[in-house]
Amino acid sequence: MFKEQLKVLLKERNMSQYRLSKITGIPESTIHTYISGKRHPAFYQVCKIASAFNVPTDYLLGKDVIIVNDEKEFEIVTNHFKQDINDDVIKRFR
Repeated sequence: MFKEQLKVLLKERNMSQYRLSKITGIPESTIHTYISGKRHPAFYQVCKIASAFNVPTDYLLGKDVIIVNDEKEFEIVTNHFKQDINDDVIKRFR
């Protein structure tokens, strides 16, 4: 899953492997092995890559996360979840 998420981020951010290498300090050849699936990164490298893209490590690891880019998106997402919560659910967490 990591390699797919990394490919998506590189494409979405229009970033080259070379640029990611310069930002993170991870050799470009190592980044290439992550993308090809030949190697898996150590957690500290996942942290460096997540920081470079400003995303949570969970996103890179394929966990379900919601990424919002600004206050307007945040408001839309939180309003959506508020609509899904009813009084019964709230009572269970009290």
